[in-house]
Amino acid sequence: MQLARFMTSSNGVGGSEPQRRMFLVDLSGTPDNRRATRFLARLWVSAHSWIRRLKGEPGPQILVFAPASDGQSIKWPGSADLILADELLDIETLERIDDWVTELSSRIVDALEDRWPRVAGISLGQLNLLDLQDFLLGYARATESLRRAINVHAPGDCVILSGYPQIGKAMRRDMDAEEGRVRVRALPSLRPPAALTADLGRDKGLDVGLEELSPRVLLVSESVPMAGLFGSVERQLNAEGITPWLRVQFGNEDGGLEWRPEGAILHLRRPDQEHPRLPSGFRDLQAAIEHLDVSSPGPYHPPVEMLLRSLLTQNVPRQLKHLDRMRRIIERTRPDLVVVGNDRWWLGLTAVLLAREAGIPTLAVQDGVAWYMPMWGVWSADRVAVNGPQLGDFLARHGLPRERIDVVGQPRYDDYNATAATSVRAGAREDLGLVDGEFAVLFATQPDQDGAYIRSVVEAVLAVPDVTLLLRPHPSTGARPLEEIRALAQGPRVRWCAKNDIFQLIAASDVVVVNYSTVALEAAILGRPVITANLTGLRAPIPYAEIGISVEGRTPEQISQLIAQARDGALQGAAGDERIREGIHFLVGPTDGKSAARVKDIIQEMLAGAS
Repeated sequence: MQLARFMTSSNGVGGSEPQRRMFLVDLSGTPDNRRATRFLARLWVSAHSWIRRLKGEPGPQILVFAPASDGQSIKWPGSADLILADELLDIETLERIDDWVTELSSRIVDALEDRWPRVAGISLGQLNLLDLQDFLLGYARATESLRRAINVHAPGDCVILSGYPQIGKAMRRDMDAEEGRVRVRALPSLRPPAALTADLGRDKGLDVGLEELSPRVLLVSESVPMAGLFGSVERQLNAEGITPWLRVQFGNEDGGLEWRPEGAILHLRRPDQEHPRLPSGFRDLQAAIEHLDVSSPGPYHPPVEMLLRSLLTQNVPRQLKHLDRMRRIIERTRPDLVVVGNDRWWLGLTAVLLAREAGIPTLAVQDGVAWYMPMWGVWSADRVAVNGPQLGDFLARHGLPRERIDVVGQPRYDDYNATAATSVRAGAREDLGLVDGEFAVLFATQPDQDGAYIRSVVEAVLAVPDVTLLLRPHPSTGARPLEEIRALAQGPRVRWCAKNDIFQLIAASDVVVVNYSTVALEAAILGRPVITANLTGLRAPIPYAEIGISVEGRTPEQISQLIAQARDGALQGAAGDERIREGIHFLVGPTDGKSAARVKDIIQEMLAGAS
């Protein structure tokens, strides 16, 4: 825990009246860091409030930065005032931060070209671009929120609580850079966990059977939900005779080769769930990032060296193993075309870059919902099949040639329509043990969500009488957080739905609660009312409510009120609502059941060009 205390220049405000202390509680980082920061922050703030109360002085102001958590649910002292970052950052500021993130992340990747070696022709810096951007975005938003909170609320002093010492120090430097307006004193710190230690091993059995298959198309699916996308595409390939194909399916465990009449599926454990260590030949990369000379193009100066050290110990060992694995798959199968889901994250990007080195054309098919942010602006495949016009226009504005962009819709939604949902509703509800008239609320989680956030939403749902909760964890949730979520599924009003099909669950439900998951789109397509539970204090990553697809609850109480309205028939689904239909088309594209066929046509065209 880094506690960075500084005095602001506002001490004279209000005459001799005692001024309030402001706390910035940084709930970014890993789940373990968030958990520790929540606990220690509450102790620290409570102790401060108790002392101030004894003196008859006002309580503190708390600025919570919680991109994947719920800072509101922490039992802060009653004398404390909570400040939400969303109240401080307008759209213009967020767009300026996005531009800064894009520029600085590009400068860092360029600088790493001279510091980190290429592996199999692949730039390690490029593989880490998405994680770089994610960190920089969080740092700049937190820092700008703090700067504006000080200007608006004029505290006497401020304490930064973060699980990472370097973040607190960097924020202090950024505050101190403004006309000497702060004085700084560092307090004790609790350092983050040590690097991973397991060996870098080769996949047992990876080579068995691969050389028996010479696929025309290699598909790389990085998650269980993405399997639905590729399953739809594979059926089209089968019908057209574009076989054999091989799908590399990443999930929670290794499963070997699963043979199909027209191809095969190789089940592998997701590399981000493995724990290799950095091979000895790469350990001198630590020294290579010291004093990296990268100038920031704006008012934020994040701890870049700390970030790169974290990537080097956490990401790079996994990436090296993944590079070796995908290189061997491509060399042994020699496909005519490589098709990936999103190629933004390093799992899919690795396959695209290796294919390019081997002279194999590549296609990326969008999975997930996109918005206007740096992470969605960089694609590397030869062609990109996007869902709707929103991402297509965004990529074109970011320099991707229009001839490389195809708007196709989402293949895994080809069977999604209100009529299909109605036809399976009775059977789906019976399978879940729901009786006639029982009002069912589906809450679908996401793998990056904090346990505190999930608990708050569960409690908000169960605070409404006469409703039953269908609790569905994301299929990519790790084993430990899955157990934590499972512990919340207690009592007769909760159904644990980890293994249930999401289409069946939406069909069985009466209202759907999410944050920014694609389940919101699926529910809207099927005519279910959607509530987005945004307890982060930040603008929603995907503004479903602004588009008209959902209504938003920003506190547990608001979520409970909206669910009660849905139970009483006051919330409506997408059926008959033109604005919601327009929002669905904007994000998802055509929902005519022909999206997989359009992807198949692109594949067929690219295969003809390759031959």
